Amino acid sequence: MQTATHPDLTVETDNTTRDDAPGAVSPADAPAHAPLPGRPSHDSVRAKILEAAAANFEEFGYAGTNLRKIASDAGFTKGAVYSNFGSKPDLFCQVATERMSGAGADVFASLTPVLATAADRRELVEGLGRALTQSLLGYTAWELIIAEFRGLAPTDPQVAAGYAALSRERIDRLIELLVTSPLLAELADPDLRSLAAGALGLLNVMAVDHIAAPEVYTEDFITEIVTHAVEGLIR
Repeated sequence: MQTATHPDLTVETDNTTRDDAPGAVSPADAPAHAPLPGRPSHDSVRAKILEAAAANFEEFGYAGTNLRKIASDAGFTKGAVYSNFGSKPDLFCQVATERMSGAGADVFASLTPVLATAADRRELVEGLGRALTQSLLGYTAWELIIAEFRGLAPTDPQVAAGYAALSRERIDRLIELLVTSPLLAELADPDLRSLAAGALGLLNVMAVDHIAAPEVYTEDFITEIVTHAVEGLIR
């Protein structure tokens, strides 16, 4: 038994396996893209780091999250985090984006039936007001972290660049969903972009207010605010 190392982690390999054992594959026959025995694939490393990062950001916020702890929780070195994501702002933006797709695709799931079934503009506006509020209340922790991230942007160029990229991604994702409605597909791109950006900005503010003063910013009150905003944005 000997120890094999590479920049991301340390693993042990067993040299007692014979190359001519049943089912053995010689190095020459092995696929060029296959990871070495005992070494996780690139996608596996990224997935584990993203999972650990999401848990840390949710527990400690952006400023309180430490890359060394993320690496330790994922089972890799801090260098593995940098080699896969470049920087803490880049990692945060990737995690936040993942919350809107993939494992986090349910963030705006409540919008889908509204967009598909609304018979007229009034039904669409009221349905979107309720659905956007529901998505907000299920996503308040991340909206709070995004607000924290945004607050650092004016004094940190890396965070500013990351927030700009994240904002564009969130707006584009929401537009892709909104145009599935026949009632919204006819809107010009600037109007759709205004609707998506306005809705996301309002939801972020409402998330912080709901956490800070839930007795004031109740679900019904937020629904009313969002509904009026949506109505104004799609006229």
